[in-house]
Amino acid sequence: MTEKAPNIGSFAGGKSVLVTGGGGTIGRELCRAVSFYSPRKIIIADIYENNAYMIYRELCERGFDNVEVEILSVCNEPALRQLFDRYRPEIVYHTAAHKHVPLMEKNVSEAVLNNVFGTENVLRLACEYCAEKAILISTDKAIAPVGVMGATKRAAEMLAYLANKKGKTAVSMVRFGNVFGSDGSVIPIFEKQIDDGGPVTVTDKRCVRYFMSVSEAVELLLAAGTISKGGEIFALDMGEPRNIYDLACEVIRSHGLTPNEDIKIICTGMREGERLREENTVDLSNAEPTSAERIYITADKPFNAEIFEAKLAELKRLALEIKESAVRKLLFEIVNQHSQP
Repeated sequence: MTEKAPNIGSFAGGKSVLVTGGGGTIGRELCRAVSFYSPRKIIIADIYENNAYMIYRELCERGFDNVEVEILSVCNEPALRQLFDRYRPEIVYHTAAHKHVPLMEKNVSEAVLNNVFGTENVLRLACEYCAEKAILISTDKAIAPVGVMGATKRAAEMLAYLANKKGKTAVSMVRFGNVFGSDGSVIPIFEKQIDDGGPVTVTDKRCVRYFMSVSEAVELLLAAGTISKGGEIFALDMGEPRNIYDLACEVIRSHGLTPNEDIKIICTGMREGERLREENTVDLSNAEPTSAERIYITADKPFNAEIFEAKLAELKRLALEIKESAVRKLLFEIVNQHSQP
């Protein structure tokens, strides 16, 4: 941790820590990191049993055996309630989400049910069972969202804001960009395409993204959770954006090959729900520094809670009926409605 980093040991030590999506890239690294601070228990909740089992085995083999695995969807409220009742987690990291941008454009109702109403379940139960803190893992794609995935994460942030106001649980959000080497990220895709002899595909030569390593992201997530008091949107300093075409060239060269000679690079065009450049999570003109390096608190856009909650009920009904175009339309109405400051 950095010199200014908060005392994470006092945050996680002796606590029961729930990580939803604990089998995913960020979830796994969170479980590893939290285990070093002597929590009373780590609960890994995930719908995908293979990854959950692998991180469970890894922790046990490393000597941390106070770990439980629950195979469930966050959309399954009865199973989730049973989990909260059994373990009474004091710290909740909610990382479970559908994150693949093009797939969510084609599966709008599923994206809404999982990312919005699954989040609602987790936050409601965290407050009901008096967790000390709940931290929602969000994304730079939630800033002025143009795609379904980003819009669902923005709706999840709005839910987190309201949950913080309603209960004693300190509910906060953390936004960051892409993570090198995460499941579904561009680096493993490039590596596979190179191994197959090419071509390597990028959407557009002008496309740029913000990146950080998994370990960096989790270090900052833990620090943000430690300093959170509730209601904050923490924005992580992601550094300078990387050009995806240039990144593809770097990966090709790392294999001892020459871009566009040994391995061709093909631009496929932007996909639905994507933009050339993601928003920087940290707008220094509209953000406050915190006691932790590279972590800022960004101002949220005000919204009408009554309108939001009324429209959420209709959104859920439409999503359960899989009325895709209506779900998409209402989702963007919800995340774009704001009250006057």
